[in-house]
Amino acid sequence: MVSDRLVVSVNVSKNVLRVSAFLVCLLMVLSAASMAVGTGNVDTADGSEGDYVPGELLVKFKDGTKNTDKHAAKAAVKANGIKTFKNFGISHWKLGKDMTVDKALKELGKKKYADVLEYAEPNYYQYADAYPTDSYRGDLWNFHNVGQTGGTPDADIDMLEVWDQLDLGSAGEVVVAVIDTGVDYNHPDLVDVMWTNPDETPDDGIDNDGNGIIDDVYGADFHHGDGDPIDDNGHGSHCSGVIAGEHDSSGVMGVAPSNVKIMALKFLNSGGSGATSNGIDCIDYAASFGVKVTSNSWGSSRKSKSLENAIKDSGALFVTSAGNSGSSRTRYPAGSNLANIVSVAATDHDDGLAGFSSYSSTWVDLGAPGVNVLSCYKEGGYAYGDGT
Repeated sequence: MVSDRLVVSVNVSKNVLRVSAFLVCLLMVLSAASMAVGTGNVDTADGSEGDYVPGELLVKFKDGTKNTDKHAAKAAVKANGIKTFKNFGISHWKLGKDMTVDKALKELGKKKYADVLEYAEPNYYQYADAYPTDSYRGDLWNFHNVGQTGGTPDADIDMLEVWDQLDLGSAGEVVVAVIDTGVDYNHPDLVDVMWTNPDETPDDGIDNDGNGIIDDVYGADFHHGDGDPIDDNGHGSHCSGVIAGEHDSSGVMGVAPSNVKIMALKFLNSGGSGATSNGIDCIDYAASFGVKVTSNSWGSSRKSKSLENAIKDSGALFVTSAGNSGSSRTRYPAGSNLANIVSVAATDHDDGLAGFSSYSSTWVDLGAPGVNVLSCYKEGGYAYGDGT
């Protein structure tokens, strides 16, 4: 059963689109329809042992904590610092030999650390929100529905009307960071809409902008730890095509007009999963370039305070998927109570809630087409996909 709030959000959003076309269409579809391949891309996280990176913690100390107290806490769990996210005050630790995550959390949960630690938590895995499924303008029912897939005419986001009314004038470039499995930046529908790092020279092997990443021309890959965010799954390219696929070209077109560029940030692997710490790396990277909108079609059943901190302090609108549980079970980060999160559920070609989509009257903000949506795919391809 669809919640009252979700029903209202879906119906009202079509009217709002006509009034404030560019902003709302970007919000609605930014994480609407995604594609992934293989098994293990669908969220199966149940909070059991193994749902986090073994031997790692994410830690945040309280403001004003002395360095001696920080070192004492680290020594107690035999940890070495992997890195510190200075923008967010979060530390990423590697635990010492024979020190498990459970054992370390038990130690740091002792009363003597109450005035020192704000929290310590596992480095949870995050999962791409997609269901695997097996010149296309007429196939894009989500933009203009005339019943071509057997659905209800006009059960769409009225993109023809929106594009007709758009008048951006001298609006400058808007960068959307797609935090996902990477992006096929050579794809014919994406190659001309990619953000490019103004300080980097392609393939020169030099860290020109001094951020510690070599040749990060289109973004960065924090799963492999390099500057090449090429998509080896398809999910991130599918999301990117929905957002900003080039207009008046072969293939598909995206919601956004030509002044929107895609920053490719990869932390999910070829199977569609990745560590929270690497996701925070992506948020940090986008923030360092002043990005104001990020697309995040992924999540977990586990709540990470570190991830919430990074989102809250990112300075960006964080558009994220509600998830694919088919229930109202809270999913994170969509269910986090943060002012800059927009949580999106999936709708079908009849304007109904997709059977697989998560829903809620308290933490889902709106719905957008997410069933059998055609978009870009890896290696220059196209694919239909279901997802939030």
